[in-house]
Amino acid sequence: MYKGIRFIKFSLILLVGIFFSQTSISQDTSALSGTEISEVYNQLKALELDPAKIARVENLVLKKNVATFHLKKGEIYLAKPVSGKITGAVFVGEGFFEFSPANDIEKYQLEKFTTSSSLKEEFDKLYLRFSDSTDKELLALSFEEGNIPGEARDVLNSGRKRVKENLHFNTDLIFNLDLRILSDMVGEERKGMFWAEISLESGKRIFFLYDPKDFEEIKLMQEFATGISPALPKGIDLVCSFENEVNNKEDKDEIKINHYRMDTGITSSGNLSSACEVDLSFIKSGLRIITFDMAEKLEVSQVKDESGKELSFVQEKGFTEVGVILENLSIENQTAKLTFTYSGDVMNKNIYGDYYMESSSFWYPQYGYNRRATFDLTFRTPKGFGFISIGEKVVEKKEKDFLLTRWVEDKPVAIASFNMGSFEVMDFKNEGLPDVSVYHVAESHRQFTSDYNRLSVIFPEMDLMAQDKHIKENIGADVINSLNFFQNVFGKCPFKKISVTEIPTAYGQGFPGLLHLSWVTFQNEVKGATEYFRAHEVSHQWWGHIVGWKDYHDQWLSEGLSTYSGAWYTQMYFKDNKTFFNIIEHWKNNILGKGDFNTKGTKAGPLWLGYRLDSSKSLDYHILVYQKGAYVIHMLRNMMMDFKTMSDDKFTRMMQDFVQTYNFKEASTEDFKRIVDKHFGEDMGWFFDQWVYGIEIPTYVVSWEKEQTEDGKFIVNLKVKQENVAGGFKMVVPVVLNFGEDRYSIYKVLVDKPLTEIKLPKVPLSPKGIVFNPFNSVLCEVKYK
Repeated sequence: MYKGIRFIKFSLILLVGIFFSQTSISQDTSALSGTEISEVYNQLKALELDPAKIARVENLVLKKNVATFHLKKGEIYLAKPVSGKITGAVFVGEGFFEFSPANDIEKYQLEKFTTSSSLKEEFDKLYLRFSDSTDKELLALSFEEGNIPGEARDVLNSGRKRVKENLHFNTDLIFNLDLRILSDMVGEERKGMFWAEISLESGKRIFFLYDPKDFEEIKLMQEFATGISPALPKGIDLVCSFENEVNNKEDKDEIKINHYRMDTGITSSGNLSSACEVDLSFIKSGLRIITFDMAEKLEVSQVKDESGKELSFVQEKGFTEVGVILENLSIENQTAKLTFTYSGDVMNKNIYGDYYMESSSFWYPQYGYNRRATFDLTFRTPKGFGFISIGEKVVEKKEKDFLLTRWVEDKPVAIASFNMGSFEVMDFKNEGLPDVSVYHVAESHRQFTSDYNRLSVIFPEMDLMAQDKHIKENIGADVINSLNFFQNVFGKCPFKKISVTEIPTAYGQGFPGLLHLSWVTFQNEVKGATEYFRAHEVSHQWWGHIVGWKDYHDQWLSEGLSTYSGAWYTQMYFKDNKTFFNIIEHWKNNILGKGDFNTKGTKAGPLWLGYRLDSSKSLDYHILVYQKGAYVIHMLRNMMMDFKTMSDDKFTRMMQDFVQTYNFKEASTEDFKRIVDKHFGEDMGWFFDQWVYGIEIPTYVVSWEKEQTEDGKFIVNLKVKQENVAGGFKMVVPVVLNFGEDRYSIYKVLVDKPLTEIKLPKVPLSPKGIVFNPFNSVLCEVKYK
């Protein structure tokens, strides 16, 4: 039961929210100095409720795009103004929240988390932060002065704490809310945002965000208990995220980074210190704050502009953002230089003393998502350790206490990294291919093998791995062979050298001209799996670095294509279809939810959802983005294959066209579809709707009978019942007629109805049997009747 505070006077107000109008600032904060803007930020951080601004409300409605807040009765407490701007409020009382997603994918997501495709939830508390017109809407209320109750203060303080701790604990949603509001307060382009923490009567919390600076302006989040420890913050699921308008592809970038010039020192303890000069150009006018992202452990000590003037900046512990306060408002198309000085521990060691990076990519300030730049990188690293980075090494010399190297990458790439260790190096050269160098931490493996031999005597049941004696040669061979194969099917690799380095972890990562391969692949080999893994990382030179992806929805183009490329390489290398089809079958089982632990497979959602497929409900990002993404490519390849000659020429021409068209550019799913349309000669929207934006997997129930014709030949009558998919679902499926003695015919049939009856062409021999979908050409289940 809600109990309100008492007032001398009472006003009943009905207010309908204005739809995100631009906000006017009562004080000209854009003219403030950097020091003064920093003080405004500190005031935002220390926000307090205003005892002079308490209003009782009844039937107040705040509408924010697809979200509506109905405040049935209660009290609103406004925050004290900062530079004349009210940026927060607390509501305590009774109300309900309504939310309805704009598209079917997000409705499916909402139902997955809440069991309903639209929300109507009762709440008793709201924590609101905003830089949009909400202040104007609320200031129309009638206010009284009074005491701020402890409950309202608790809502403010705990809400502020949750933004920092809970979002940071579990998701990629971490952002500094005060910094975001500050950017609207001090810039000319004030695209007001709105944040709401909604405490439901059930005890749960949900969160709503509208931010027109984000490429997906609307987000709905939900709190969940992690189950790890009650002392830890609760996790946050990103339930829905979508654009304000359907197919709104407005570019939200405010700057473009053109070039990085860095002078970086790394100590033997793993501490990194750097002076990083960022050459940029402004896409928009009227900015006073630019926000960059860096690893949390890196602490910025100074930021200077091109004149050497020191700039104010905001870097808050627990956030990855660094907000640089410009001396003046930005001007469109103008260029600028910023120099960051920073340091922090970004490298650690394992038990054998091998270095590994805690953040292999965010060791320098980055802007936006996956944006390209050129690099000029100078490193001073400890003597006695090898060092490798992206780009061409143009300087290497030993100085008194360190090794100095300089690396230049003049092609625009989205990410830079390096590696350091006690490497033994083996070089490989093949005409027409990039040079390959394999960097192996041999001593650590010798120590591990010694430990293995000792432990295997004491514990003979332990499943450890003795090191392969020719591991460097095998790695070099796989890299060379896969480079050769991928150049033939995708096009020439533009990087002059590929450095293959070992990292003491169980995963791999491909950077431009630089591979981080796991310790495991440098220890031992498993036929098929080892070649598949190495080739996957090699193929990222094409899928990720030559052809990039636009946003998280399109990352399947990189990971799906690389996963399929790795499998395709194993098929070609071993000339062994069994290994290849075992990989495909493994993908299928996982996608159907019959494989790995805690996964739902396709039921988790369309692969287009990207990283959002990992949540408290299931962990399906890898299965769907990597494996279903790869299966989509497999289906396209099979649809284009000439089964008479088993030729992939049409498919490889399509992939080469994709590489050439988006050479050192970012491609979206729709960009890839346009290439597919071109080479299929039709609109392939139906295929992408089913397999990229959809979740359905067909089951085919197949029966057949043969009849002999008057001329002694045979006709097969095929019946295919299509189940578990909606009407209109269709696919081209191969069928093999077996005649015995290694004789067969292959046909392609279109299945596009609940029941498809097909007469196959006459054949001169009597079929002994049929195989429907013989090459796993379609992601499906097949049953024979």
